[in-house]
Amino acid sequence: MNKLVETRPTSIDQPAFSSPQTTELEFARLQEVSQVDLIGFDGEVQKLCDYNYSQDLDHLVALLDTVLVRIQQVGRFTQVEALATLRDVGMVAASIRRLDIAPTSVSSRLEPILLQLGKIGDSVPRETVYSYSLWNPRGPRQRSFTGSQEEDIFIESVRTWMEELEASRRILTTFVTETSSSIKSESMAHELSVHFDTMVKQMVEVRRKLPTATFNTLLQPYYYPFEVGGTSYEAPSGAHMNLLLIDQMLWGRTMNEPGYTRFVAHNEMYLPPMYRQFLKNSQSSGTLIGNLRQGIDAGQIDVHQLTVQNTLKVLLEVLHKIVSMRRIHFTLAREQDSIKVGEGNESKITGDDILSILLRETAKTRDQLKAYVS
Repeated sequence: MNKLVETRPTSIDQPAFSSPQTTELEFARLQEVSQVDLIGFDGEVQKLCDYNYSQDLDHLVALLDTVLVRIQQVGRFTQVEALATLRDVGMVAASIRRLDIAPTSVSSRLEPILLQLGKIGDSVPRETVYSYSLWNPRGPRQRSFTGSQEEDIFIESVRTWMEELEASRRILTTFVTETSSSIKSESMAHELSVHFDTMVKQMVEVRRKLPTATFNTLLQPYYYPFEVGGTSYEAPSGAHMNLLLIDQMLWGRTMNEPGYTRFVAHNEMYLPPMYRQFLKNSQSSGTLIGNLRQGIDAGQIDVHQLTVQNTLKVLLEVLHKIVSMRRIHFTLAREQDSIKVGEGNESKITGDDILSILLRETAKTRDQLKAYVS
């Protein structure tokens, strides 16, 4: 098999990741992934849904072979093109995995192609939650496992969450460096509130239109890990979403809970390159809330100043929204176990699973911050 070759667009230099603006530019550039179809997969999407409906392994393998031949014929890929191609071939591979067949066992060409595309795309060698949502075309070109209305609702919801989280990350990044006026603080508070309200509403809507039992039967079978190059890679997951960055900025960078540190280290690999670099660049800066609390306790920050109070209220509002989202997620994940979490009791949750840790620690941070707000 000929090795795939990376080509770089002449109009865009490799990112230096030296500023928050670079992260935003890279986010916008990678949105171009949704426009790319170098291997003609637009014409195969309906076939994929049909073969999945009938659980037709022979036709899925034939579709995979067709896609792999086209990839080899193209031969040269930019990063954006590689990510778009990974999205498409990854969904075919995931469809085969759904039938309890290791995708790399049905074609000797699949594994080296996935590895090479992953290297060019600076990504794990399969589809991700970003390619399934943000980088998935809207409308007739949308990639889907089932073609069902329920999956359409799910994809659009995840896409919306990711967009709102990126907008919130940008505001918080500005907030860290430019909290110089109460007017600006109040404006940012309103913007953040709108973004997080949208996310909470989306979660409620998904819960209403896509019950857990339906999700588990219709979609969950496509979200299983499979092995590439001796490593097992997870399917698109909420754990890989950019909420991880916001947690890190607010409270997570100094968190020493073993379950949480393992969670961050594991899921970081599934982030796009600009987000991985964002985390790396900010590792030594402490947390926004931790730094504020230390400054107030040391008398370096006057907690009674209007600007400081506005800042604290912004952060408290953000944390409250995140806790609300996590409470819904926790309840959805635990529905079958009949576990209920009342509002205000989140910090009392016990358990060392990651959903418990995330909800408990976010709620603890919120409750600690309340003491500084008058």
